[in-house]
Amino acid sequence: MLVDKEIDQKYLEYGQHLTIGVVGKVSCGKSSLLNAIFEKTREDKKFEVAATSGTTTKSQIHEIGPDVTILDTAGLLDCNTANSEKTKKILSKLDLGLFIISGSADKAQVDEYKKLKENCEVFVVFNRVDEYDRKKKALDKVIEQWASYLDVDANTIYRTCAAGYDDDDEGDLDLRVQDLQAGIFKYLQNKKKLVLLAHLMKKKLQHAMAIIVPCVLLCSGLSLLPLSFVSITAAQVSAIAALNYLYHGKWLSKSELWFLAPSIASGAVGKFGFLAIKSFFPPTIYIDVIAASVALSLTASILVAVLIHLHKGLTLDNAFKSAELQDICTLLYKKIAEELKNASLKDLQSKEFWTNMLHRFAESLLDTSATDEVQKH
Repeated sequence: MLVDKEIDQKYLEYGQHLTIGVVGKVSCGKSSLLNAIFEKTREDKKFEVAATSGTTTKSQIHEIGPDVTILDTAGLLDCNTANSEKTKKILSKLDLGLFIISGSADKAQVDEYKKLKENCEVFVVFNRVDEYDRKKKALDKVIEQWASYLDVDANTIYRTCAAGYDDDDEGDLDLRVQDLQAGIFKYLQNKKKLVLLAHLMKKKLQHAMAIIVPCVLLCSGLSLLPLSFVSITAAQVSAIAALNYLYHGKWLSKSELWFLAPSIASGAVGKFGFLAIKSFFPPTIYIDVIAASVALSLTASILVAVLIHLHKGLTLDNAFKSAELQDICTLLYKKIAEELKNASLKDLQSKEFWTNMLHRFAESLLDTSATDEVQKH
Protein backbone atom coordinates (compact mmCIF):
# COMPACT_ATOMS: atom_id res chain seq x y z
CA MET A 1 0.00 0.00 0.00
CA LEU A 2 1.01 3.63 -0.54
CA VAL A 3 1.29 4.43 3.17
CA ASP A 4 3.46 1.34 3.70
CA LYS A 5 5.90 2.52 1.05
CA GLU A 6 5.93 6.07 2.41
CA ILE A 7 6.63 4.86 5.97
CA ASP A 8 9.41 2.58 4.72
CA GLN A 9 10.98 5.55 2.95
CA LYS A 10 10.69 7.78 6.01
CA TYR A 11 12.18 5.07 8.25
CA LEU A 12 15.19 4.81 5.95
CA GLU A 13 15.89 8.50 6.55
CA TYR A 14 16.74 7.78 10.19
CA GLY A 15 20.17 6.33 10.85
CA GLN A 16 20.14 2.92 12.49
CA HIS A 17 23.49 3.17 14.26
CA LEU A 18 25.79 5.95 15.43
CA THR A 19 29.56 5.60 15.81
CA ILE A 20 31.76 8.35 17.24
CA GLY A 21 35.53 8.26 17.42
CA VAL A 22 37.25 10.18 20.23
CA VAL A 23 40.96 10.61 19.64
CA GLY A 24 43.45 12.39 21.86
CA LYS A 25 46.72 11.70 23.61
CA VAL A 26 46.71 10.53 27.22
CA SER A 27 45.94 13.15 29.87
CA CYS A 28 43.86 15.37 27.58
CA GLY A 29 40.67 14.54 29.50
CA LYS A 30 38.75 12.41 26.98
CA SER A 31 36.78 10.41 29.56
CA SER A 32 35.78 13.48 31.55
CA LEU A 33 34.76 15.29 28.38
CA LEU A 34 32.57 12.36 27.29
CA ASN A 35 30.86 12.34 30.69
CA ALA A 36 30.17 16.05 30.34
CA ILE A 37 28.81 15.69 26.81
CA PHE A 38 26.45 12.96 28.01
CA GLU A 39 25.30 15.16 30.93
CA LYS A 40 26.58 12.83 33.63
CA THR A 41 27.21 13.66 37.27
CA ARG A 42 30.23 12.47 39.22
CA GLU A 43 28.06 9.79 40.85
CA ASP A 44 26.63 8.31 37.63
CA LYS A 45 29.50 8.85 35.22
CA LYS A 46 29.48 6.48 32.25
CA PHE A 47 33.18 6.77 31.35
CA GLU A 48 35.65 5.97 34.11
CA VAL A 49 38.10 8.72 34.99
CA ALA A 50 41.46 7.61 36.38
CA ALA A 51 42.64 9.29 39.55
CA THR A 52 46.13 9.52 38.07
CA SER A 53 46.41 11.32 34.72
CA GLY A 54 47.59 9.27 31.77
CA THR A 55 46.88 5.81 33.20
CA THR A 56 44.33 4.86 30.51
CA THR A 57 46.42 4.23 27.39
CA LYS A 58 44.62 1.40 25.56
CA SER A 59 41.87 1.89 22.99
CA GLN A 60 38.42 1.27 24.42
CA ILE A 61 35.16 0.48 22.64
CA HIS A 62 32.04 1.57 24.52
CA GLU A 63 28.59 0.31 23.53
CA ILE A 64 26.67 2.94 25.47
CA GLY A 65 23.18 2.53 24.14
CA PRO A 66 21.10 0.28 21.93
CA ASP A 67 22.59 1.86 18.81
CA VAL A 68 25.60 3.99 19.84
CA THR A 69 29.27 3.02 19.80
CA ILE A 70 32.11 5.18 21.09
CA LEU A 71 35.72 4.47 20.15
CA ASP A 72 38.04 6.07 22.73
CA THR A 73 41.69 5.93 21.71
CA ALA A 74 44.97 7.72 22.28
CA GLY A 75 45.96 7.21 18.64
CA LEU A 76 44.65 5.85 15.36
CA LEU A 77 47.99 5.04 13.79
CA ASP A 78 48.67 2.35 16.38
CA CYS A 79 45.09 1.10 16.05
CA ASN A 80 45.62 0.23 12.41
CA THR A 81 48.74 -1.82 13.04
CA ALA A 82 48.36 -3.36 16.46
CA ASN A 83 44.71 -3.48 17.52
CA SER A 84 41.87 -5.83 16.77
CA GLU A 85 39.92 -6.21 13.57
CA LYS A 86 36.88 -4.90 15.46
CA THR A 87 38.61 -1.57 16.04
CA LYS A 88 39.56 -1.30 12.37
CA LYS A 89 35.98 -2.05 11.37
CA ILE A 90 34.69 0.68 13.67
CA LEU A 91 37.11 3.17 12.12
CA SER A 92 35.60 2.52 8.70
CA LYS A 93 32.10 3.30 10.01
CA LEU A 94 32.71 6.49 11.98
CA ASP A 95 29.96 9.10 11.69
CA LEU A 96 31.82 11.78 13.62
CA GLY A 97 35.25 12.26 15.11
CA LEU A 98 36.25 14.34 18.12
CA PHE A 99 39.95 15.20 18.06
CA ILE A 100 40.81 16.25 21.60
CA ILE A 101 43.84 18.46 22.25
CA SER A 102 45.15 20.32 25.27
CA GLY A 103 48.23 22.21 26.37
CA SER A 104 51.03 23.31 24.06
CA ALA A 105 50.69 22.64 20.34
CA ASP A 106 52.25 19.33 19.31
CA LYS A 107 53.21 18.66 15.68
CA ALA A 108 53.34 14.94 16.46
CA GLN A 109 49.52 14.97 16.65
CA VAL A 110 49.05 16.23 13.08
CA ASP A 111 49.20 12.77 11.49
CA GLU A 112 46.67 11.46 14.01
CA TYR A 113 44.30 14.28 13.05
CA LYS A 114 44.76 13.61 9.34
CA LYS A 115 44.08 9.90 9.85
CA LEU A 116 40.85 10.64 11.68
CA LYS A 117 39.89 13.16 9.00
CA GLU A 118 40.20 10.42 6.37
CA ASN A 119 37.39 8.48 8.04
CA CYS A 120 34.78 11.10 8.97
CA GLU A 121 33.87 14.69 9.74
CA VAL A 122 36.06 15.90 12.63
CA PHE A 123 35.49 18.46 15.39
CA VAL A 124 38.70 19.76 16.93
CA VAL A 125 38.27 20.29 20.68
CA PHE A 126 40.71 22.15 22.93
CA ASN A 127 39.97 20.72 26.37
CA ARG A 128 41.02 21.86 29.83
CA VAL A 129 40.63 25.57 29.14
CA ASP A 130 40.29 26.04 32.91
CA GLU A 131 44.09 25.84 33.05
CA TYR A 132 44.10 29.17 31.20
CA ASP A 133 41.42 30.97 33.20
CA ARG A 134 43.94 33.56 34.37
CA LYS A 135 45.84 33.83 31.09
CA LYS A 136 43.34 34.36 28.27
CA LYS A 137 45.89 35.74 25.83
CA ALA A 138 48.03 32.65 26.28
CA LEU A 139 44.98 30.48 25.49
CA ASP A 140 44.33 32.38 22.26
CA LYS A 141 47.96 32.03 21.29
CA VAL A 142 48.17 28.28 21.90
CA ILE A 143 44.94 27.67 19.99
CA GLU A 144 46.27 29.71 17.07
CA GLN A 145 49.37 27.52 17.11
CA TRP A 146 47.27 24.34 17.10
CA ALA A 147 45.16 25.75 14.25
CA SER A 148 48.30 26.42 12.23
CA TYR A 149 49.63 22.88 12.74
CA LEU A 150 46.29 21.24 11.91
CA ASP A 151 45.53 23.67 9.07
CA VAL A 152 42.12 24.66 10.44
CA ASP A 153 40.45 27.96 11.31
CA ALA A 154 41.13 28.76 14.99
CA ASN A 155 37.50 29.93 15.34
CA THR A 156 36.27 26.41 14.55
CA ILE A 157 38.17 24.86 17.47
CA TYR A 158 35.81 24.21 20.37
CA ARG A 159 37.01 25.34 23.81
CA THR A 160 35.87 23.04 26.60
CA CYS A 161 36.31 22.18 30.24
CA ALA A 162 35.12 19.02 32.01
CA ALA A 163 36.80 19.22 35.39
CA GLY A 164 35.74 17.42 38.55
CA TYR A 165 34.90 13.85 37.52
CA ASP A 166 37.87 12.41 39.41
CA ASP A 167 36.56 10.65 42.55
CA ASP A 168 39.25 12.41 44.59
CA ASP A 169 38.03 15.85 43.47
CA GLU A 170 36.05 17.50 46.27
CA GLY A 171 35.02 20.58 44.29
CA ASP A 172 32.00 21.14 42.06
CA LEU A 173 31.99 20.04 38.43
CA ASP A 174 33.26 22.73 36.08
CA LEU A 175 31.55 21.96 32.77
CA ARG A 176 31.89 24.16 29.70
CA VAL A 177 30.70 22.00 26.82
CA GLN A 178 27.54 23.73 25.63
CA ASP A 179 28.98 24.96 22.33
CA LEU A 180 30.44 21.54 21.55
CA GLN A 181 27.17 19.83 22.43
CA ALA A 182 25.24 22.20 20.18
CA GLY A 183 27.67 21.56 17.32
CA ILE A 184 27.36 17.79 17.72
CA PHE A 185 23.56 17.97 17.93
CA LYS A 186 23.30 20.14 14.80
CA TYR A 187 25.63 17.90 12.80
CA LEU A 188 23.85 14.70 13.80
CA GLN A 189 20.42 16.22 13.18
CA ASN A 190 21.46 16.93 9.59
CA LYS A 191 22.56 13.28 9.29
CA LYS A 192 19.23 12.08 10.75
CA LYS A 193 21.09 10.42 13.64
CA LEU A 194 20.52 12.86 16.48
CA VAL A 195 17.72 10.78 18.04
CA LEU A 196 20.16 7.88 18.58
CA LEU A 197 22.35 10.11 20.75
CA ALA A 198 19.55 12.17 22.30
CA HIS A 199 17.96 9.02 23.74
CA LEU A 200 20.94 8.85 26.11
CA MET A 201 20.55 12.47 27.28
CA LYS A 202 18.61 13.64 30.33
CA LYS A 203 17.14 16.79 28.77
CA LYS A 204 14.87 15.39 26.10
CA LEU A 205 12.37 18.20 25.48
CA GLN A 206 14.67 20.21 23.20
CA HIS A 207 15.46 17.08 21.18
CA ALA A 208 11.76 16.28 20.89
CA MET A 209 11.22 19.71 19.35
CA ALA A 210 13.99 18.95 16.84
CA ILE A 211 11.82 16.02 15.69
CA ILE A 212 8.43 17.74 15.85
CA VAL A 213 9.05 21.12 14.23
CA PRO A 214 10.65 19.91 10.96
CA CYS A 215 7.78 17.42 10.59
CA VAL A 216 5.19 20.16 11.13
CA LEU A 217 6.74 22.37 8.45
CA LEU A 218 7.14 19.41 6.09
CA CYS A 219 3.47 18.45 6.42
CA SER A 220 2.41 21.99 5.58
CA GLY A 221 4.21 21.68 2.24
CA LEU A 222 2.98 18.12 1.65
CA SER A 223 -0.63 19.28 2.03
CA LEU A 224 -0.35 21.02 -1.35
CA LEU A 225 0.56 17.82 -3.22
CA PRO A 226 -1.70 15.17 -4.76
CA LEU A 227 -2.41 12.28 -2.39
CA SER A 228 -1.07 14.47 0.39
CA PHE A 229 -2.92 12.50 3.07
CA VAL A 230 -0.65 9.50 2.42
CA SER A 231 2.57 11.51 2.70
CA ILE A 232 1.37 13.47 5.73
CA THR A 233 0.37 10.30 7.58
CA ALA A 234 3.73 8.69 6.82
CA ALA A 235 5.60 11.79 8.05
CA GLN A 236 3.53 11.93 11.24
CA VAL A 237 3.94 8.27 12.18
CA SER A 238 7.66 8.38 11.40
CA ALA A 239 8.02 11.35 13.76
CA ILE A 240 6.02 9.44 16.39
CA ALA A 241 8.41 6.52 15.96
CA ALA A 242 11.38 8.86 16.48
CA LEU A 243 9.78 10.35 19.61
CA ASN A 244 9.22 6.85 20.97
CA TYR A 245 12.87 5.99 20.33
CA LEU A 246 13.94 9.23 22.03
CA TYR A 247 12.16 8.24 25.25
CA HIS A 248 12.27 4.43 25.18
CA GLY A 249 15.16 3.48 22.87
CA LYS A 250 12.92 1.34 20.68
CA TRP A 251 11.70 1.69 17.12
CA LEU A 252 7.99 0.97 16.79
CA SER A 253 6.91 -1.46 14.09
CA LYS A 254 4.68 -0.40 11.21
CA SER A 255 1.85 -2.48 12.63
CA GLU A 256 2.09 -0.51 15.89
CA LEU A 257 2.15 2.78 13.99
CA TRP A 258 -0.47 2.11 11.34
CA PHE A 259 -3.52 3.66 13.00
CA LEU A 260 -1.69 5.72 15.60
CA ALA A 261 -1.69 9.25 14.16
CA PRO A 262 -5.28 9.21 12.80
CA SER A 263 -6.56 7.60 16.01
CA ILE A 264 -4.89 10.12 18.29
CA ALA A 265 -6.28 12.93 16.16
CA SER A 266 -9.81 11.50 16.07
CA GLY A 267 -10.90 14.08 18.61
CA ALA A 268 -10.11 16.87 16.15
CA VAL A 269 -13.33 16.07 14.34
CA GLY A 270 -13.18 16.04 10.56
CA LYS A 271 -9.62 17.37 10.19
CA PHE A 272 -8.03 14.12 9.04
CA GLY A 273 -11.06 13.48 6.85
CA PHE A 274 -10.70 16.89 5.23
CA LEU A 275 -7.03 16.24 4.37
CA ALA A 276 -7.89 12.80 3.00
CA ILE A 277 -10.70 14.09 0.77
CA LYS A 278 -8.73 17.16 -0.33
CA SER A 279 -5.95 14.86 -1.57
CA PHE A 280 -8.12 13.65 -4.45
CA PHE A 281 -9.34 17.02 -5.74
CA PRO A 282 -7.60 19.55 -8.04
CA PRO A 283 -5.74 22.29 -6.15
CA THR A 284 -7.28 25.72 -5.59
CA ILE A 285 -5.72 28.62 -3.71
CA TYR A 286 -8.49 28.81 -1.11
CA ILE A 287 -8.57 25.10 -0.32
CA ASP A 288 -4.76 24.85 -0.36
CA VAL A 289 -4.46 27.60 2.26
CA ILE A 290 -6.97 25.82 4.49
CA ALA A 291 -5.24 22.48 3.94
CA ALA A 292 -1.83 23.91 4.86
CA SER A 293 -3.25 25.47 8.02
CA VAL A 294 -4.98 22.22 9.00
CA ALA A 295 -1.82 20.18 8.30
CA LEU A 296 0.28 22.53 10.46
CA SER A 297 -2.12 22.57 13.41
CA LEU A 298 -3.06 18.90 13.27
CA THR A 299 0.50 17.61 12.93
CA ALA A 300 1.72 19.86 15.74
CA SER A 301 -1.14 18.84 18.07
CA ILE A 302 -0.64 15.11 17.41
CA LEU A 303 3.11 15.16 17.96
CA VAL A 304 3.04 17.38 21.07
CA ALA A 305 0.30 15.17 22.55
CA VAL A 306 2.52 12.13 21.97
CA LEU A 307 5.48 14.01 23.47
CA ILE A 308 3.52 14.79 26.65
CA HIS A 309 2.40 11.15 26.89
CA LEU A 310 5.97 9.85 26.56
CA HIS A 311 7.52 12.54 28.77
CA LYS A 312 5.28 11.35 31.62
CA GLY A 313 6.92 7.93 31.35
CA LEU A 314 4.04 6.27 29.52
CA THR A 315 4.33 4.01 26.48
CA LEU A 316 2.46 4.06 23.18
CA ASP A 317 1.10 0.53 23.60
CA ASN A 318 -2.58 0.79 22.72
CA ALA A 319 -2.23 4.57 22.70
CA PHE A 320 -4.87 4.77 19.98
CA LYS A 321 -7.37 3.67 22.65
CA SER A 322 -6.34 6.44 25.06
CA ALA A 323 -9.17 8.95 25.46
CA GLU A 324 -6.86 11.25 27.43
CA LEU A 325 -4.33 11.34 24.61
CA GLN A 326 -7.06 12.17 22.11
CA ASP A 327 -8.41 14.89 24.41
CA ILE A 328 -4.95 16.45 24.79
CA CYS A 329 -4.60 16.43 21.01
CA THR A 330 -7.96 18.21 20.64
CA LEU A 331 -7.01 20.79 23.27
CA LEU A 332 -3.68 21.46 21.59
CA TYR A 333 -5.34 21.78 18.19
CA LYS A 334 -7.60 24.52 19.56
CA LYS A 335 -4.69 26.31 21.29
CA ILE A 336 -2.53 26.20 18.18
CA ALA A 337 -5.35 27.30 15.86
CA GLU A 338 -6.03 30.26 18.16
CA GLU A 339 -2.34 31.21 18.22
CA LEU A 340 -2.09 31.04 14.43
CA LYS A 341 -4.82 33.64 13.98
CA ASN A 342 -2.27 36.36 14.75
CA ALA A 343 0.70 34.72 13.05
CA SER A 344 2.27 36.09 9.89
CA LEU A 345 3.27 34.02 6.87
CA LYS A 346 6.88 34.47 7.99
CA ASP A 347 5.96 33.03 11.40
CA LEU A 348 4.30 30.00 9.86
CA GLN A 349 7.48 29.20 7.96
CA SER A 350 9.79 29.82 10.93
CA LYS A 351 11.34 26.98 12.92
CA GLU A 352 11.97 29.38 15.78
CA PHE A 353 8.30 30.45 15.91
CA TRP A 354 7.05 26.86 16.02
CA THR A 355 9.73 25.69 18.45
CA ASN A 356 8.97 28.49 20.93
CA MET A 357 5.20 28.06 20.70
CA LEU A 358 5.13 24.27 20.95
CA HIS A 359 7.78 24.22 23.69
CA ARG A 360 5.65 26.67 25.66
CA PHE A 361 2.49 24.59 25.24
CA ALA A 362 4.29 21.36 26.14
CA GLU A 363 5.88 22.83 29.27
CA SER A 364 2.56 24.34 30.34
CA LEU A 365 0.73 21.02 30.06
CA LEU A 366 3.55 19.10 31.74
CA ASP A 367 3.85 21.60 34.60
CA THR A 368 0.16 21.74 35.42
CA SER A 369 -1.07 18.25 34.54
CA ALA A 370 -2.42 17.56 31.13
CA THR A 371 -5.49 15.89 32.60
CA ASP A 372 -6.39 18.95 34.69
CA GLU A 373 -5.95 21.24 31.69
CA VAL A 374 -8.16 19.03 29.51
CA GLN A 375 -10.89 19.00 32.18
CA LYS A 376 -10.88 22.82 32.30
CA HIS A 377 -11.76 22.88 28.62
